Amino acid sequence: MAAMTAGLAGLMAACGTPAGNGAGPVLACDDGLKTAFRPDALTTVVAVRQVRQGEALTAVDSPSPVTAAVDMCLVKLLVGPGTTAERDKTARSYSEGIGIEVWLPAPAAWNARIRNYGGGGGVGGGHRTPGQIGSKVPAIVNANLGYAVGTTDAGQPWSQDGSFIFLSNGQVNAEGLRDFSVRAMVEQATKTRALVQLFYGRAPRFAYYDGHSQGGRQGMKIAQEHPELYDGYMIAQPALSIPQFGPTAMYAQLVMKSELGYTAADKPRASAFAKKVDAANARAVAQCDAAGLGYLLDPFACSYNPARDAAALCAGAAGDGVTGTGSDAATCMSRAEADALNRIWYGATRDGRFDAQQSADARSGLALGPQQLWWTFTRGT
Repeated sequence: MAAMTAGLAGLMAACGTPAGNGAGPVLACDDGLKTAFRPDALTTVVAVRQVRQGEALTAVDSPSPVTAAVDMCLVKLLVGPGTTAERDKTARSYSEGIGIEVWLPAPAAWNARIRNYGGGGGVGGGHRTPGQIGSKVPAIVNANLGYAVGTTDAGQPWSQDGSFIFLSNGQVNAEGLRDFSVRAMVEQATKTRALVQLFYGRAPRFAYYDGHSQGGRQGMKIAQEHPELYDGYMIAQPALSIPQFGPTAMYAQLVMKSELGYTAADKPRASAFAKKVDAANARAVAQCDAAGLGYLLDPFACSYNPARDAAALCAGAAGDGVTGTGSDAATCMSRAEADALNRIWYGATRDGRFDAQQSADARSGLALGPQQLWWTFTRGT
C-alpha cells in the first residue's frame, strides 16, 4: 500500500493541479496516443477510437444504442501486472491487468471536469478489448454532457463472473481481489487524470466519482482510503455487505430447488414460475397500494399471502383456509409454488422456518428478526 501511495503521489504531482495550470497543446485522437501516453511502465494504450457526433454506441448494459452528442475520443488502457500467480492463461483467474476506458469529449465540448463512473456486480467487461465497449450507458451519457469519463473492469475481463476469485490451483487469487477491491479504482482515477492532462493540455478543474451498488462500494472504499483522488462523490446503494447479501441473492434458487425441484438452470420451468411470481407481485400491489400509485411505498407493511388468495391459486388447489379459483394456468399457483414464494419473500433463516405473514420478524424492514440472516426480496418487486 505504501508503494501504491508513493506512486500515486508522484503521478498526481506530474499531472499538476487545477490552480495556475496553463493550457498546453491538444493532442489528436489517433494512435499517436499509444506512444505519447506512457505514465508508467505498467500502463499501455491498447486502442484509440475516434467517435463522431451522431454515431450510435452500444453499451454493455443496454441493447438500445446511445447516440454520441459530441465528437469524442475513446482510449482503452491496460494497467499491469495482473495476476502473476496464475500460470494457466486459459483460467478465469488469469488477467494481464486492469482494463480502463476513458471517454474524452472534443476539447470544445469538455467542461473541464472528470466524472468517473463505477462498475456493478462482479464488474468485468470489454474495457481492454479493441472493438468492444466495456462502459455502461451512464458513462457515455456523462461524456455527452461534457465530462471526461473513466470506467474500469476492476481487473478481470469476464463480465459479471466471480470465478476469478480462485486460482486454478484452488488458492485465493489475492492479486485479483486486491485489484477488484481497491487498486483498479486508484488506477482509474490517476490514469484518467493523467490522460486528461495530456490530451487537453491542462488539468481538470474538478474530478468527481459517480457509482452505485458495486460502484458505490468502490466509491466508499476510495473515499475512505484515498480521499484526495476526487473533489466529490455521488454514491448510492453501496454494496457494503457482500458476504451477507450475496448468499441471500441466491436464496431464491435454493428455495426453488428444495421446494419445487428445479433452479434457474431449468429455463422452461423457471420462466414459467417467474411469470407466476410476476402475477403474484401484481396482486400484492393491488391489495396493498392504498395510495393508488401502482407500486408499494412500504413493501414491508404489505402482508399479502398468495396461499390465502383464492384467485391466485389454481382451481381446486387447497390453500391456507381457501380453495383456489384461478383459471389461468400461466399465472395461477399451486400451493407448493405459493409457499415457495412466501419463503423467498421471508428470506433465509437460521432454522429454516418462516412466518408467511412476517408478523414476528422484520415486517417493518427496520431490523432483522432473531432468526433472519439478511434482508430479501419484497412483495411487489
